[in-house]
Amino acid sequence: KPPGQPNRPGSGGYNLENYMVQLCGWTQDQFAEVQGKVHALAGEKLDVSKSYQKQVPNTLTCICDAV
Repeated sequence: KPPGQPNRPGSGGYNLENYMVQLCGWTQDQFAEVQGKVHALAGEKLDVSKSYQKQVPNTLTCICDAV
């Protein structure tokens, strides 16, 4: 993981898509596929009104394992 927060390149962070495509060798299609899967699973299984830290840990683990 690069230093900083994802999607905050102007504040010392980084753009996750650029990082994965340019530095890790992913294609744009691979990134879009993984991002779509993560968004779909998050919408199905998480309470999107809560922060990451306030989610049920087992649910987060299931999503990470699925991706």
